[in-house]
Amino acid sequence: MKKHDTRKTWWILMALLICLGLFMSSCSKKEENIPAEKVTTSNIVSETTAAISEEESDPATEEDDVILSVDAEVYFAHHGKIVNIIPVQESKEVHTEAESAVNIEGRGFSKDATVSYYSMEGTYSEAVGIDPGSAIRHPLYETYYTSASGEFWTIDEVNGKYFASPVMFNLNSETDTMVIVSETETIMSYDSRSNSFYETIPDLSVLLIKKVERVDAETLDKISVKELESL
Repeated sequence: MKKHDTRKTWWILMALLICLGLFMSSCSKKEENIPAEKVTTSNIVSETTAAISEEESDPATEEDDVILSVDAEVYFAHHGKIVNIIPVQESKEVHTEAESAVNIEGRGFSKDATVSYYSMEGTYSEAVGIDPGSAIRHPLYETYYTSASGEFWTIDEVNGKYFASPVMFNLNSETDTMVIVSETETIMSYDSRSNSFYETIPDLSVLLIKKVERVDAETLDKISVKELESL
């Protein structure tokens, strides 16, 4: 049996919890306005800890978890190359909720299912559906999409850039390397602790990037499992 990789566990659990939050937020918004279940870092940590505790410990992966929990800059440098670090307050690319709603809908995704989690100051809150008329800005927006093939995708807008992650493909993959769809050869991440964006080129052992011209529903509908497996 293939040994458990804690880095993959972190990202898979995070994606699944985010999807749950997005789904509940969408349902509550459309029906009874019941607050969506809070998706917190502590939830992710407890779930991950439980999963890892059942596996044989590995010094290498234990080191990765410590790095990830301590300092984002150290973690990204350890698992790739940092191209740029942008303090959120200095970025000119962060969209308002209204701008994000237009962009997301224009890409074929549902603006009604789009949520934010962080303020421009880095303060976390439960998943909140965006207001198409709001001028409030957030460093990160998230939504989801089910493609024609049945693949479930999480869509992230980070500092105005778009990325798509095939949740079930990554979960069922026989390798420990995640796949992400991007319009560039770099990945933009957000770290609330430093309240900064990190533009990075990840190591191939951590993340494989499928570069496309545009992250939208039409593009995701055309991506097959075979195509993802060939990366």
